Amino acid sequence: MPARWSASLVWALAAALAVFWGLRLFVPAQPVPSQARLAEAGGALAGDLTRLLGAAPVAVRRPTPRPASA
Repeated sequence: MPARWSASLVWALAAALAVFWGLRLFVPAQPVPSQARLAEAGGALAGDLTRLLGAAPVAVRRPTPRPASA
């Protein structure tokens, strides 16, 4: 009796896989809507990631302005 159940289970799995791949391969894909736009990745990673990854903050030296000679 267990052999019948396992054989039925294997054949049910085979039928489910055939239906799944049949639907994936033979059904046409839906077209992209006309109002769809691509996402812009310009500003997402603009900052410095070293502090996020655990590095200590680095002090930035700014040049001191020289006095104008007369």
